[in-house]
Amino acid sequence: MASRHDRNDIAATAADWVARCDRASLSVREQAELDAWLAEDVRHVGAWARAQAVYAHFDRAAALGRHYDPERFDPERRGQPASRHRRRFLWVAGTGIAAGVAGLALLPRGGRQLSTRLGEILRVPLEDGSVLTLNSASRVEVRFSSSRRLVRLLRGEALFDVAKDALRPFVVQAARATVVAVGTSFTVAREADASVRVMVREGKVDFSSDLAASIATQRLSADMLAIAGPAEPMTVQSLEPREVRRRLAWRDGMISFEGDTLAEAARRFARYSNVHIVIDDPRVARRRVVGLYSATDPVGFAKAVALSMNLRVTRRDGDVVLSPGRSRERRSAAE
Repeated sequence: MASRHDRNDIAATAADWVARCDRASLSVREQAELDAWLAEDVRHVGAWARAQAVYAHFDRAAALGRHYDPERFDPERRGQPASRHRRRFLWVAGTGIAAGVAGLALLPRGGRQLSTRLGEILRVPLEDGSVLTLNSASRVEVRFSSSRRLVRLLRGEALFDVAKDALRPFVVQAARATVVAVGTSFTVAREADASVRVMVREGKVDFSSDLAASIATQRLSADMLAIAGPAEPMTVQSLEPREVRRRLAWRDGMISFEGDTLAEAARRFARYSNVHIVIDDPRVARRRVVGLYSATDPVGFAKAVALSMNLRVTRRDGDVVLSPGRSRERRSAAE
């Protein structure tokens, strides 16, 4: 039987690996070291999953949801080594308290459903070492067997960081589309128009769909995006790594815009809040915005763009309305 000292050493090592992974992408050498460490002992896999749950508890999952506080959320800390937040996480995981917290988040082998409320982001480690991150207002059903790891995306969007297991492919089903992976990182989303969108961050996946007139299968690699819509051919495009990171800003409770129209911004904010941005004037709707904003603060976003674009902000039935501001000439005359 392993001693308490051994268990604490394993927990501390797992905690350090999780923090290193979250701080930056691992190099090829580091990934090989992590894979070798996980393969050494089944206890390492369990400690890895528990450490991921603790990190989720003290990081993104704790920063979002009903008690989200923009003043306390600092996405820049991911690039800072040994922050006070990270030291606290390492201490908690290393002292063995991790097991008590992680037990609440780990999925039983029999499978279950997970869902998020509007504005909530949920990060959950799976029993195989994979990590599932659910976007706002999303729901999945997870069911693992000895031959297959299956996740059904019932609503919304999810990011999958898949642990390698050549004997058990990782399968995601969304509507009439299927994504198959072994060890990779990718997102799957069900859109309002019934289409399915897949974006690959790392590795390769096979994306097949019978949403169109005929069944189509596409091999996707890193920095590729594919969309399968009803009665339409599957479309595939390559993305710049910067664009992939921008599209994943939701993991940190943020929305990133790079020349998007205000109409598109309003639509994306509606994904995270019951307070909607209303734009009645088509000229305002076509204005373009650049920047990084808190996904759960549409009012703050509206005030910021109104200030920079000379727009007017009013409230209507709980929503926030953007409309043209007074021209400089009229404003000067009034003054």
